[in-house]
Amino acid sequence: MCQSCNTSDLLQFAGIKPNLNRRLVLDLVTGSEMPLSSQEILELALSRKEQRAINRVTMYRILDLLVEKGLLNRLSSPDRTDRYCMRESKNHPHHVHFFCEHCQKMLCLPSKSIVMEPVKVESPEFSRINSVQVLLGGVCRACDSN
Repeated sequence: MCQSCNTSDLLQFAGIKPNLNRRLVLDLVTGSEMPLSSQEILELALSRKEQRAINRVTMYRILDLLVEKGLLNRLSSPDRTDRYCMRESKNHPHHVHFFCEHCQKMLCLPSKSIVMEPVKVESPEFSRINSVQVLLGGVCRACDSN
């Protein structure tokens, strides 16, 4: 959970007008310790008593906007469910994700738990790389002990 993120400021800095639903979606993602699917975000949003109803279409539009403006990463996973987490920033260092093939949860691994060396990649097909996503697959400790 990110204590240093002011979602209204993040939205304004990205050139997005903060409104109740945009702040809610960003609050839910920044407040989570793991990447969330759109279904999980919608369920959490609807469970908030103070929140007026947000519908699925509005939520998808907000997620697309937050990805487009560089606030969120959209992560693909083997179960064909996109999940969302904060994009790399000073408060959110680049990190690796782990996908449990048994319970199908995706976890954020602390940036110090896996050391990754920068790699120089060159190809005539592209001029620069803007992002890298690393997803490890396996079985989490909870599932392995069952």
